Amino acid sequence: MQKFSNKGWLCKTWEGELALVSLPGTSVEKFMFTLRDESVAANINTMVGHRVSLHYEQKVGLPTTCFGETRYYVTGVSAMAEVPFGPGVVLPTSPGAPASAASAR
Repeated sequence: MQKFSNKGWLCKTWEGELALVSLPGTSVEKFMFTLRDESVAANINTMVGHRVSLHYEQKVGLPTTCFGETRYYVTGVSAMAEVPFGPGVVLPTSPGAPASAASAR
């Protein structure tokens, strides 16, 4: 989860941005989405900066922008396990925890 904010003058919606690829040396592909459910927004706010899986519906042809800025409406979110970058190199799962080093051969 990269960016998440409550936007709009008259009709407030949550608009977010999910980075799909964030490895050094590659271009970042982003998934833009809209959210209208406050309870799901609260869950996402606690997961900003972590790996997540978004559950969404694509809505095509809505009559106004009052429904949101994108066609993708998130209906749920779940936390994902951290992924190792290579043999012996793993991101810490909790803040402040040291990353594991490669074992000696």
